[in-house]
Amino acid sequence: MDHDRRPVLRLLSGVKCLVRRLSSILTAVTGPLSGMPGNIEVNRVVGNFLTGDFFGDVECRHGHPVRLFNIGRGHFVACDSCRTFLHVGSNLMSNWREETEDIWRRNSQSISGYRFIEW
Repeated sequence: MDHDRRPVLRLLSGVKCLVRRLSSILTAVTGPLSGMPGNIEVNRVVGNFLTGDFFGDVECRHGHPVRLFNIGRGHFVACDSCRTFLHVGSNLMSNWREETEDIWRRNSQSISGYRFIEW
């Protein structure tokens, strides 16, 4: 039941690019949005991760590749080079329902010994 995640990752990459472009356009037209309620902070540093302003916009601040995976309904991002991982939400994407407990067990084992970054 392993699915090819490349189309989803490609889509997320395109969405990320589009949101950054729109953010740049809005900032150019209206100025920074930091004074607005909610105060969206783009690229907030959380441990070795940079978090953007939407789900899935997480990067390693050292430029290492990151991977998105599920354990149950929880969504996580890990940097295998830094050996760290971050919980980014729960039940935000429905693909966890198509995964088996074996997949979740392997995902959990893949971060054994990694440091959990709280935020």
